[in-house]
Amino acid sequence: MEKKQMSLGAIFVFGVLFLLISIKDLGYVFTGEATNINDLSRGEIKVGKHVEAELYYCVDWYAELTTRGSRGRRTVTWHAVGVLEDGSLVSICTKRATNEYYKIEDFIKASQRYLSGETDVPPEPIVVSGTVRKIDSEIREYYDSAVWLLQYDSDDVIYFDIDTSQKRIYYILVFVVSLIMIIVPTLAFVAEYNESKKKRIERLNDIPQNHYNDDPIFNNKFYETHKISEDSQTIENKVMGNNDNETLGSAIDDENMKSSDENKTSLYSGKFKLKED
Repeated sequence: MEKKQMSLGAIFVFGVLFLLISIKDLGYVFTGEATNINDLSRGEIKVGKHVEAELYYCVDWYAELTTRGSRGRRTVTWHAVGVLEDGSLVSICTKRATNEYYKIEDFIKASQRYLSGETDVPPEPIVVSGTVRKIDSEIREYYDSAVWLLQYDSDDVIYFDIDTSQKRIYYILVFVVSLIMIIVPTLAFVAEYNESKKKRIERLNDIPQNHYNDDPIFNNKFYETHKISEDSQTIENKVMGNNDNETLGSAIDDENMKSSDENKTSLYSGKFKLKED
């Protein structure tokens, strides 16, 4: 039981942590609305912010990055240089063999045809959305090289990646899982508390009442025996009381008779006697 409680407590704690982490994404989770990066100043572009960017051109892929997770999982991301409406440069990140990757790949080809003069028709702008990330240190120098080749000043460069690989569904799942990790242990704790409370009440109801017949000494037999003794004593007292009254009455009568005889004797005794007629 204690191990179960500890496990539920750990799940609850992790659920709270995940919820706190996802709080900043709640607006995006419920509405799916991202901020247009063109409406943000450089200081307002922060890591973790959900943005969308309308690209007018996409020059080329400038780097391929391979990373490995804690369990050795291999992840490959591709990074391209995009041009916004105001002419600013920004890095766009996506995973290989995804819809977003093929979308950007086609847009890069259309942009190169126009920029090389192969066609006079500019490409139709595309909108990408994602989460602002820091440019990985391993590919930062490649990004700087692309900026230098395009002869852009640093003031016209956004030194962030727009990661299109993590869609809204990812944040929704994180939010839902965190709620489940909080709600399930909470319901388990409440159910366990109610069950323990019910058992306590049942134990209290099962406690035997303190009837005198259940006592090993002061039981029904004890009181019946002493009741008979008390009744016998009462009867004896009454009898003795009657006998004492009779004795006392007899003694009083004897004393009265004696007194009467003495009185009679006193009428005829003395130094002088009356002359009898």
